[in-house]
Amino acid sequence: YAPSELTDSYRILSTPSSFAKDTLFYIQEIGKLKSLKSHTSKREALDSFLFIIVVSGSGSFTYNGKTYSLKTGDHLFIDCKNPYSHKSTDSDPWELMWVHFNGSLMDQYYHYFTNKTSSITFRPENQSEFNSLLENLITLANKKSTDSELLSSHLLNSLITRVLTDSTDQTTKELAAIADKIQHIKDYLDGNFQKKIPLDMIADEFFISKY
Repeated sequence: YAPSELTDSYRILSTPSSFAKDTLFYIQEIGKLKSLKSHTSKREALDSFLFIIVVSGSGSFTYNGKTYSLKTGDHLFIDCKNPYSHKSTDSDPWELMWVHFNGSLMDQYYHYFTNKTSSITFRPENQSEFNSLLENLITLANKKSTDSELLSSHLLNSLITRVLTDSTDQTTKELAAIADKIQHIKDYLDGNFQKKIPLDMIADEFFISKY
């Protein structure tokens, strides 16, 4: 297919100044995409970091050999030096907003992200804030000035901070929920230790897999 038959997209390529590359967070590419036909896009070995919002629809994203199913409201953050690919579903084509960006400290930020979270995807409680950040970054990417680079860096810093805190909070909540369920199971076993309790019964009682 010709590119126009695959996607309806709008993107801005940005070339940072030497000042921005040395001292700021800076945009490399930003835009919106609506999938028209299901197809696989593959990239690797990019000196860039990618943040994606699934605005609507669904699809799959493969990163470092692991595939994630994504749907409306999912957010994703990766280091593009590693290979990745993505594909929209045929039945529910997705619409994405994304930004490729970088900065002198981004390797350390991403290292923090991977140490604190168990997944490259998350669903923030306040999704509108992330949408607004990307919309404002798109506006600034259309302006070529030192001020716009400074303002973009400020917004990217806010974006990174929100990604790190929201994804960490989500992982913490998930771990807390698992710990809470385990405690309930332990209490149940302590209260019924004289009975024969098969795994199937526990699985049915607490809505979990016996494995």
